[in-house]
Amino acid sequence: DFMQEWVPRRETYMEKIISLDGPPPSGVVCWQCSGMDGDPYRCLDCVGQPIYCTEHMRSSHGALPLHRIEKWVSEEGYFAPAWLGEIGVKIFLGHQGAPCDHGHPEEGTDISDEEEDDLEAPGAEVVLEDRVTTERSMMKRAEKRKNFTWIVDTSGISQMELVYCSCRNLDRDLQCLELKLWPASFIRIKTVFTFRVLEDFRLDNLESRTSAYHYFAKLRRRTNPNFPHTVPDRYRELLRVSRQWRNVMLLRERGFGHTKTEPKEGELAIFCPACPQPGINLPENWDRTDPKFTRQLAVDGNFVAYHIANAGAGDNVWLMDGQLFMAKREEYLAHLQTTPVEDPRSTCHNHRAQLDKNMKTGNRDVTGIGAVACARHGCFCPGSVVDFQKGERQANIDYALAQAFTFAFIVGILRLLLIYDIACQYYPNLSARWSTKRDLYWPEGLTVEPAIGLLHVHGHLDKCMAKYSASYVQGMGRTDGEIVESLWSTLNDTSRSTQTASLPHRAEVLGDHIWDSNWKKHLTIGPC
Repeated sequence: DFMQEWVPRRETYMEKIISLDGPPPSGVVCWQCSGMDGDPYRCLDCVGQPIYCTEHMRSSHGALPLHRIEKWVSEEGYFAPAWLGEIGVKIFLGHQGAPCDHGHPEEGTDISDEEEDDLEAPGAEVVLEDRVTTERSMMKRAEKRKNFTWIVDTSGISQMELVYCSCRNLDRDLQCLELKLWPASFIRIKTVFTFRVLEDFRLDNLESRTSAYHYFAKLRRRTNPNFPHTVPDRYRELLRVSRQWRNVMLLRERGFGHTKTEPKEGELAIFCPACPQPGINLPENWDRTDPKFTRQLAVDGNFVAYHIANAGAGDNVWLMDGQLFMAKREEYLAHLQTTPVEDPRSTCHNHRAQLDKNMKTGNRDVTGIGAVACARHGCFCPGSVVDFQKGERQANIDYALAQAFTFAFIVGILRLLLIYDIACQYYPNLSARWSTKRDLYWPEGLTVEPAIGLLHVHGHLDKCMAKYSASYVQGMGRTDGEIVESLWSTLNDTSRSTQTASLPHRAEVLGDHIWDSNWKKHLTIGPC
């Protein structure tokens, strides 16, 4: 009904929207002084998009330097994109936005008159229309301004002078942080990102799976919708700075903001709030023999999350190696190097997880990932996500399971139900494999009982179905055992965007998304 009522008003809406592109009915007069001293500007972010003269636009936006403005081009009758920095608005650092009483070093200088003449010379490039030339010239002038800094915000990309404090012995990058500006470098700072845009990108990436490339393309279009290619490209800076932001936010969220200690393996991760965990959510006098304290874990592999080898692997910097959900790389690789390559013959049907164990990798240095999660609630176990070098080998899953035993609070639990789609092939030699590996942790007194998830059980021989089907395992209940598949479905879009990233960046992004997945379980799991 609402849509039917709106259709007759569509043309009226269109006329009103088009009228907003031009000056208001009152004309091009300053909203504050009712005159026009200097060039007219209007602010796109103030309510009503008021028009100001140059002086009042500058004075009214001293504390609002990131508002987007437009300049009225009377000769052609349109509003052109502009920046508050062009009319003298500056950001003062070191005193909460107030100017320093002792002045500041290196007073800002604009481009010379000769450079201005060169940019406006008749030989300048003309593309499509004169308006395109105007946009290009504006960007070129901005690039040549000394002491001017590019500021990347959710409202777009603008340029403004950052006025540093000279009375405090404080590094310039730290002065920027005081005003919630994250510098892309430390010595000659030419680009800063607002905290707002960094957190907005992280949320966009977590909720909408938006890559850094597409997010920055959106910012360029928001800055200049008609000619986004004229906006400076700071995509590489966004990649670098977003990694730093993610690292600091996770450290703060996990309580490391007030300590100088380095997080240990798995300490930045969060786990399931509902699974029985001694020392976490069980009373001191809990009965270890009570069947209700049986734990359930599910194991699965994912071959969408592969990684393509890149030439710069030797320059990788790991910010969170093993501290989230991906296993610590050096220790994991050492485990694989000391583990003989097994090639057991299948005693059941030829399952893909076994057929692909020697798959050709081509240009991939990682063919997929394997993970362990709690089977009832779908929370990934800290440190249990491992990379596959070829296929889904038992050595890979052994390490993932040992990580789950270590960091998922299994100590004290007597019985664990392990759900794996090829449990009939993985479990029989489990004890023999682990008895020769001292780097694999097995909690004292723990008994593991294998099971096959309900979705995969019908692909097995009858003898395997009778022995390992989850329907016949005591205490399993109506657990389908395929909850990890549902987790892969939401992680796959992110995995595709990390296939060409560096290995550390890939581990951080996947870890952040897994952290967010577990966090959402905390928010929606409901009262026990």
